Amino acid sequence: MPRREYFPRHAASGEDLLLFNAPAFVVLTSPNMWDAGMAAAHVEMAAVARGAGLLHSGYLKRIVGASERLRAWLGLGEHDEVACCMLAGQL
Repeated sequence: MPRREYFPRHAASGEDLLLFNAPAFVVLTSPNMWDAGMAAAHVEMAAVARGAGLLHSGYLKRIVGASERLRAWLGLGEHDEVACCMLAGQL
């Protein structure tokens, strides 16, 4: 399907292509990406142990990292580096 037809079709259907109807999302910030990766892995294991699921979203990470409006809404400081974003929901 051509790209120009894909997005209008989803926009008309009301599908949530950014958050996929997830009830929550997690934003991890850290100046050290290794620490953030380990924290994300532990958050994911804890969520699965409690019957929830997480989906890592690189696209959401880029959006939150680049949007001053979203960063302000989330309470992120000027020097907070977005390391990981995850969508959370029930399995």
